[in-house]
Amino acid sequence: MTTAPAKPRYTPEDLLTMEDAIYELLDGELVERAVSRRSSETAGQCLYEFNGYLRQNPIGEAYAPDMTIAIFPDPNRARRADVSFVRNERLPREDFGVLRIAPDLVVEVMSPSNSGSAMRAKVDEWLDAGVREVWVLYPGAREAYIYRSDAKPRVLIADDDIETPDILPAFARRSAISSRRGRRRLRAARMLKAYAWRDPAGPR
Repeated sequence: MTTAPAKPRYTPEDLLTMEDAIYELLDGELVERAVSRRSSETAGQCLYEFNGYLRQNPIGEAYAPDMTIAIFPDPNRARRADVSFVRNERLPREDFGVLRIAPDLVVEVMSPSNSGSAMRAKVDEWLDAGVREVWVLYPGAREAYIYRSDAKPRVLIADDDIETPDILPAFARRSAISSRRGRRRLRAARMLKAYAWRDPAGPR
């Protein structure tokens, strides 16, 4: 009787050598991170907004989805967020390939391949690992859900300001609102590109 060969087990560092797709690591096994064109566009817009803010307020670093984040009790578990942000005072002095400190802020964008229950579990995983705040963006519904371990979830729609003063001071003051007044405020709409899909089982 032959036995099936054991599945290879990987480490977070192994992810750094894989260029064909963006993987996460769950219990040492590779899981491809599925995204859609629209969710990728929304994540890119979000990163663009962060970097625009950070050029004028250099208080930390924002990372794209290829940043490997290994902050979980299982050393063979690693996640990748659509966008993550770490304040300067918490950054390691040396350069790194794998981020091993909890980001201050994580942004996840829902896509048709995500389920609401899986996203809720991932939000809890981020918060339990020490992330201070998690945003879940629903582009189809033009809504954003803001989660913190020390507060009830907040729901924002496209016309709302996104503010997180203890992590990104003055963030809401930088992006676009009334051109008549010549002021700029960050509206959720800037990061909620509309497309015809919505998961009715999303976090509520």
